[in-house]
Amino acid sequence: MLSRRHLRIKVMQVLYTQELEHTLSLNAQNKYLENLLSKSEELYYLILIYLIEITQYSIEYKDKKSAKLLATFEDKAINISISDNPIINHLRSSKEFQSHIKRLKIQDMVSDIEVKNLFESILKREKYIQYCTKEDKTLDDHKEVLIHIIKKIIDNSEDLFMHLDADFLNLSDDFHTINFLLQKDIDKFDFAHTNNFIFSVEGDKDDLNFCKELLELTFIHDKKMLDIISPKLKGWEIDRIAIMDIIILKMALTEMMYFPFIPVKVSMNEYIDIAKSYSTPKSKDFINGILDKIMHELKQEGHIVKKGRGLMEQ
Repeated sequence: MLSRRHLRIKVMQVLYTQELEHTLSLNAQNKYLENLLSKSEELYYLILIYLIEITQYSIEYKDKKSAKLLATFEDKAINISISDNPIINHLRSSKEFQSHIKRLKIQDMVSDIEVKNLFESILKREKYIQYCTKEDKTLDDHKEVLIHIIKKIIDNSEDLFMHLDADFLNLSDDFHTINFLLQKDIDKFDFAHTNNFIFSVEGDKDDLNFCKELLELTFIHDKKMLDIISPKLKGWEIDRIAIMDIIILKMALTEMMYFPFIPVKVSMNEYIDIAKSYSTPKSKDFINGILDKIMHELKQEGHIVKKGRGLMEQ
């Protein structure tokens, strides 16, 4: 499942759409949120399909080069040991992985041209050459080359990004996040585990519930949050403040007041960091200052009460 930060961003995107359109019911917002999460799941498995297709194409590539009428020594010496990468073979034979692909119906989204371009980008990489020429490869070696392909080739491929952009909402947010998540999942891969490469919208109930509750509570308490924020905007007209800043402030306050097991510092830091990437250059300091003022007042008035070990005084 996605990180809590990424889930917060998904909620923010839904609330931003609502702020612009003013027509989405809470039910419609929940469906939009589910759609955003579903697209993240599709992208996760699609990138894995690309890894499989790249290794498969390596065989075709070598065959074509070797079959040339005037095949060179280099053509005949192409090493394609990546085609037998055991992690990729695990994916190929995994019934669970195949069931996800069938359910999501994403196989046809793969571009043969992009597979070809990606493999040719990999072929002369030093990391790939070292992997192919190494004898007695370890599981770590197999992991490292796949991580390298995702991190250095796939994640930096503008052509692949442009190809996917039409089919994925908010790809600019998801592309790097999903690639990073896949790198972590490859790194922790273990043949003894049965939960390798599992990404499901329903996979982590706690995270999914957090996501939905944050959306619902922020929407339900919209006016209340605005009433808390407005008095602190001295010298500012609220309709001239960036819409995203107001949404971030509302979400942060909702989390502080209605999620008793999340430390205040965690909420503040998360939303300040989100502001750095999704709002104006001055938003970080603006949001930090407003939240700090409000947080101290709400604590004194008893509106922020944290539960659990180590949270009572936060």
